[in-house]
Order: sequence, then structure tokens, then C-alpha cells
Amino acid sequence: MRTRILTILLLVSASLLFGSGVKEATVIQAKPIVVVSILPHAYFVDQLAHDLVDVVTLVGEGQNPHSYEPSPSQMAQLAKAKLWILSGTDFEFALLDKVTKLYPDLVIVDGTQGMVFRQLEEHDHEEEGHDEHDMNIDRHTWLGYDQVKVLLANTKDALTATLGSDAKPLIESRYQSLLSDIDELFASLSEQLK
Repeated sequence: MRTRILTILLLVSASLLFGSGVKEATVIQAKPIVVVSILPHAYFVDQLAHDLVDVVTLVGEGQNPHSYEPSPSQMAQLAKAKLWILSGTDFEFALLDKVTKLYPDLVIVDGTQGMVFRQLEEHDHEEEGHDEHDMNIDRHTWLGYDQVKVLLANTKDALTATLGSDAKPLIESRYQSLLSDIDELFASLSEQLK
């Protein structure tokens, strides 16, 4: 008899403890993942949308973009990402076909679209087997005044398209502030170099 009462009490206690009615589903909306290739570009995304997105940088501190190969964990991050903004680095060209085939839903935006690349000094690469035209393009798109503005505008547009119209005023405001900072920095550098 005691065991029967004890069993009934345990069952009632368990049902009260675990069966307290309808459970509310709490959906936590994760921030969209935005992938960039290099740290300077991560800075721009962070300045525009630091609280709205999670930024993944493929080539981190101390790594060489000229010999970069993505790790398996980075490929997994690309699979979860909503957006990859290209910055014109060489390894992106090699990786682009593979990523496009593996992750057809990933939106890939060329951050250099509309950019006029700076030209490097010409020198002879024929015996090295390089395409002379590609070797003379300066792909450091975040260093030139006009180039950085194009990269920043394309980044702003890509973030706005990904995050929607609700985020547009905030991103636009941050964009204008960053443009002002860039103008001041280049004006200061220009003055110092006179």
C-alpha cells in the first residue's frame, strides 16, 4: 500500500513539475552572418552594422591573403552566411566558383563593382608566366581614397539589401559619418605630405 501511494505521489509530482501546460516557443532570431575576406573590410562592416550582423573574416590577423586556403570551419560559416562581400583580393577569384556551387543561397556581392583600380608600375612578367594586365592592378582597395569610397558604398548597399528597409536609416547615418571620417583622414594626410 505504501509503495502504491508513493508511486502515485511521484507520478503526480512529476506531472505537475513537467506538465505545466502549453510551452511557449521562444524563437531567438540570430543576427545574419556577413562574410568578408580581409580585416580592413571587416572594419567597414563593423562600423556600418556592428549591432545588426555577425562578421566573419576569412583572412585573419597574421594570415597571408596570397596563400590563403579556407579551413573547414570557415567553409561551415560560409554555409550559414547570408552575404559575402568581395573586396577584390586574389584568393576570392579562386574560391568563388567553389563557394557558388556549394552554397547557391549565399548572396555574393562584388564590393569593387564600379571601382577604377590603381595601376602599379609595369615590369616584365612574361618569363614568370603571369598575365601582365592582372599583375599591374593594385588590389588593395581599402587604401585609395576613391577606391575606399566605392567599397564602402557597395558594402552599405549590400547590408541594406540584406537587413531590409528598417535598418536603412541607421546604416545610412553610419555611412555618412564614416565618409566624413575618411574625408578628414585623407585631408589630414594630404596636408602632412605637402
